[in-house]
Amino acid sequence: FGDRFGVILREISKAYEEVIRGKLSELSTLADWKGELVVVVAGTLPEKVDFSGSLVEQVDYFINERYSKTSAMKKVTEMTGIPKNEIYREYLDKTKKQ
Repeated sequence: FGDRFGVILREISKAYEEVIRGKLSELSTLADWKGELVVVVAGTLPEKVDFSGSLVEQVDYFINERYSKTSAMKKVTEMTGIPKNEIYREYLDKTKKQ
């Protein structure tokens, strides 16, 4: 998860309800809690990536980020608005030449 922010809640809706907020690294030191707990973890921040490269470079970036080829092409389609079949065609053309 990385060191995201999170919340640990205990005894929800009771008079002695406890809520502790902080980074996951801080919350992990509270491991001696007993009883039923609710843990909420913040989502990831959007990636800031420079996509000034070619479509093939963009697809390769997502493949290197552990996306499948299909998922990488869908992601590039979402970001550029270029139809997936065009991205696929260009990707095949350029990878065959290499």
